[in-house]
Amino acid sequence: MTNNSGQAVLDWLNSSKGKDCARTLLYRYRIGRRISAEDLIAEAQFNVWKRTLSAVPFEVDSAPAYATTVLKNIVLELNSGQHDISIDEIDYETGFVDAAFDQIIGENSMRSTGTLGVKVIDEIRVLIEEATISRPWVTSGALSYLTMFMEPESKPSHTPSPQSGATPDQARSWPALWLSGAKSLFCKDLTAAQLRMRSRKNLIIREAVSGAFARYQSKVEGQND
Repeated sequence: MTNNSGQAVLDWLNSSKGKDCARTLLYRYRIGRRISAEDLIAEAQFNVWKRTLSAVPFEVDSAPAYATTVLKNIVLELNSGQHDISIDEIDYETGFVDAAFDQIIGENSMRSTGTLGVKVIDEIRVLIEEATISRPWVTSGALSYLTMFMEPESKPSHTPSPQSGATPDQARSWPALWLSGAKSLFCKDLTAAQLRMRSRKNLIIREAVSGAFARYQSKVEGQND
């Protein structure tokens, strides 16, 4: 199998067969009033996207079979009350990248102007690229996020921004997602499914960055043992 297995699963979920499968499962388990087929597809896509970020190669024997299993597992969890899906945007925790960076190089260290900071960030960029090589949009978004974290003034003025009162993480993730090519997710009058997709993709970008920080920290701790 190739590294495109994850993309094959996502493509099938987006196809008419994937949508028909979602509708069939919702009808079979009688939960169509709780969640739309579009939201079920979005949830499944999010699960697959997270899987593609793993360092373990994502290889499946059958994209339709794997996608169907993902959809069915979500439906079963919903039916048992173990899973809840909201169409609202995710309320992200704040400061997760800042805290990780401070832990690595010290709260009083300079960011891009400090030699240690530059070395650390260069290594984190490499870790991001290695983990997201099969998902170019995640690579682009995560690297843009990291750049804006290091140099806040680097945010392009033409990119979208969340409403006033947004956290620093949200203020970085919106333009990062836009720069990754997801411009259609910032149009007016988005559907609930599109809003959910935007939230999920923002989270994937932020998880790619935080995951790289975590892997770097583990590497440093291993060297010090």
